[in-house]
Amino acid sequence: APAGATEAGAARGAVGMDEPEVVASEPVTQKAIRCRRLVAETQTPSSRYCTNTPKEELLLEHVREFEEQFVNVYGNRFLFLCPPNEYGVAKFLPSTLRPTHLPYKELYEVRPCAQFLADFFNYDELNPPDRYPSVVPAPHSVLKWQAGDCFDLSIALCSLLIGVGYDAYCVSGFAPRFITKRNEARSACPQLEWDQEDSKEEEVVEDEDFAIPKKPPLVSEYQEAKARAEKFDKARMDEEEMKSDSEDDPSSEEDEYENRRIHCWVLVRKGSREVAEDMYVEPTTGRIYNVKRCPYLKIDLLWNHRNLWVNMQVCNAAQVELELYNSRCFEYVMLDTQGLGGGDAAGLDESAASADGGEGPGEQTAQILDMPPPWSERIDIPRQAFHARCYQGEKTIFYHKCKVEQYAPYTQDDGLIQRITLYKDVRRQIPLEIRESFKHRRDQLHERTRRPMQNETVERFHPGRPSSSQTTAGGALQQLREISAVSRELLFYNSRLDGLVRNVELIGRKMCEFFEDRDDRLMYHSVTLDPSLANNYRAGQKPKDTYLVESMGEVPIRKMTQKFARNWAVPSDQDIHKICYFLAEGKIRVDYHREPGQLTYKTITYVNEDGNLSALPRSGPQPTFQEAQKLLHMQGSCKENLGESHNRTHFELNLRRKEEIFIRATRSQQGGKKRELGLPGSREDVVLEPSV
Repeated sequence: APAGATEAGAARGAVGMDEPEVVASEPVTQKAIRCRRLVAETQTPSSRYCTNTPKEELLLEHVREFEEQFVNVYGNRFLFLCPPNEYGVAKFLPSTLRPTHLPYKELYEVRPCAQFLADFFNYDELNPPDRYPSVVPAPHSVLKWQAGDCFDLSIALCSLLIGVGYDAYCVSGFAPRFITKRNEARSACPQLEWDQEDSKEEEVVEDEDFAIPKKPPLVSEYQEAKARAEKFDKARMDEEEMKSDSEDDPSSEEDEYENRRIHCWVLVRKGSREVAEDMYVEPTTGRIYNVKRCPYLKIDLLWNHRNLWVNMQVCNAAQVELELYNSRCFEYVMLDTQGLGGGDAAGLDESAASADGGEGPGEQTAQILDMPPPWSERIDIPRQAFHARCYQGEKTIFYHKCKVEQYAPYTQDDGLIQRITLYKDVRRQIPLEIRESFKHRRDQLHERTRRPMQNETVERFHPGRPSSSQTTAGGALQQLREISAVSRELLFYNSRLDGLVRNVELIGRKMCEFFEDRDDRLMYHSVTLDPSLANNYRAGQKPKDTYLVESMGEVPIRKMTQKFARNWAVPSDQDIHKICYFLAEGKIRVDYHREPGQLTYKTITYVNEDGNLSALPRSGPQPTFQEAQKLLHMQGSCKENLGESHNRTHFELNLRRKEEIFIRATRSQQGGKKRELGLPGSREDVVLEPSV
């Protein structure tokens, strides 16, 4: 290692000798401490880390000559070409990239790969922010540490993207403060934007190839202008209503390093992997920007695993033309025959020929100056660390009126992996909505949404919940929506034997259930309550027909209703569609199905007088004894079924309360063996206490 350090000092003095700030003493950073610890703890480091091969020495000599000629032609401009690695050995930036394809599906696409690395790494800001890093370690070491600055993150991300077939480049230049400090307090939450994109994709587009074209509606310009003005006023009023006393922006201070903050990010060119247009990827946040609408200020260098280019365009980063082999736009260091395609070979600097000294005339320049293999060890992310995802198991990010908390699986007692909190104000003091995501829970809960202002809670479940009833008809809960003391709605998967798909209860007013595919063709039944009916009874006298409501006790029943599907084996005027039992009025109304194409349908109203049914008007046909007994039996059966539904629903709710008190976890079966994440709070199939 000492010999390598000596070589590094010589190389560093030759490369970048016109920038004494990089060589001068700098404040000790966490990155420098990690490098020192690595050197001290590694007994037998790789020879590629400690020394340079003859091919690498030849490459460094060529880079020195390129820099000297560049300074002679274009003036004194610092080029960050060969920074030292963790052992102090100078390495050419393109040779630091190590293209790798890891066996994880999530790392195969740009957006999820960038988002994963943004969560995986602990970001270190450059210190000071207007100087290049004093060390650029191997991406293998960076992934092992799970920490690094913007250069380390960009090199790691670019290595993974190149490994899966993208035409990716690292870009160094200058960026505004909110980019370099990873301050997203003014930016919208990307998870919310992705949810909106997914909802748009789910919208079904109708096939209008054979549709009759509709005439355009007649529109008044005056009405359009009036509507726009009203819309603008409404938006302004809504914005005023959403403001609070803490609406002042906390990130508006002046920046002493304005336009001088050095940064590094990733460029993905169009063409490969069906990429439609060039885009910039911010490695610290995972955000993707269009190259023409990017927030970056200036571009200095671009490099991939084959070459490095110096930007010669004096313009904003959004106006840079990415024609890498156009000498008016970029100066390239190496002769890349694959990138040139033979088109711009004549424009290569004479420095390529000057590195040919000492060789025979038959030796080709491209053969001498080809890029040596990457010096870094193979990039690897252990499966345990990949599933843990977040650095040290948790991560919190603040966005505009939003906070996102992420946790590694098995680290939270209740299985929480993400919590998104939407706020009313900029300082995030008044919460409007809280969205929580869960994994590996026995009760299959995967999402919970809470709105504190409305006292509303929505829980969503994956299929496979344990049966929630003593009978085989229970279970299959899909969604539970509850507004405290107001309403409750349960949605079920269509796997229940009783056919129940939806249960809605307006507490103290009405309860209804919807069914599908039942043998008795029942589609719907409901009970309507009226607490005011209790006033019709004397003191100490109880109503005859009541329904038990939680926190309200027995409430008088005003009406019960049943609906049935069509039975095509029976004539429509004999096939019952809807029956309403008006218990408070002592009436029964029967509606029959209508024939296709008809607007009217047959309906009969019966009066119940001490168990005897008579049809209205009394002068008309009266029901037979069997028909009357059938209706009375259906009324009793309906009341009994509603009572069973009440018991079944409250059994489900009580089970949910117990599940939240005694949370049980399930172990993922992926991988075929037990995973030890090495993080506190690893759980098996044990009873856990809920997190606060």
